[in-house]
Amino acid sequence: MTRIEICGGVASGKTTLAKVLVPSPVQENFRDNPFWKAFYAEPLRWFEEKNFSFLVQHTAAIKAALEQAFVVCDYAVLQDLAYAKLGDRRNHFAMMRTLKAHLYGQLPPPTLIVHLRCTPEVQLQRIAARGRPEEAGITTNYLASLNAAIEELLDDVRQHTPVHTVDSDVVDFASDHLSAIALKQEVLSRAISCVP
Repeated sequence: MTRIEICGGVASGKTTLAKVLVPSPVQENFRDNPFWKAFYAEPLRWFEEKNFSFLVQHTAAIKAALEQAFVVCDYAVLQDLAYAKLGDRRNHFAMMRTLKAHLYGQLPPPTLIVHLRCTPEVQLQRIAARGRPEEAGITTNYLASLNAAIEELLDDVRQHTPVHTVDSDVVDFASDHLSAIALKQEVLSRAISCVP
């Protein structure tokens, strides 16, 4: 299996890029997480349940797609750990890391991780534009913290998994057709070159 996982902060363009790369990507389906909406209403209360649920959901979706030769996920499992780092509960991050090792460790590693880097200011504009009521309370500080946690985890991942970074606040693959085609060729070529 050749698998591309796309990581990045909220509204960095993960789903948009996944659909540029393939017609039917493996999508997060965030609304299927029973704690997603509750988390945004009461973050401290539902922080752990939301994170555990996403980790299980993400690994299960990859497991279900194992028979496919080429898969693009509009998420990266390492990002579940990034969210876990945002809380002040150290034991939660340790449990998330253990659960990830157990579930994700049973799967073949990703061929390539595409990292969409985007400034919190642009992310906040995109969040406002898409108008999900649950996300109305997201702040630039929250986005900056999440982006930093992703960068930190990617530093560790780069030792064993290729990472391709795209500045998604600069490269307009959402509305510029030529930019989308160029980025698609760039990412798919990189993925092919990473296949052993």
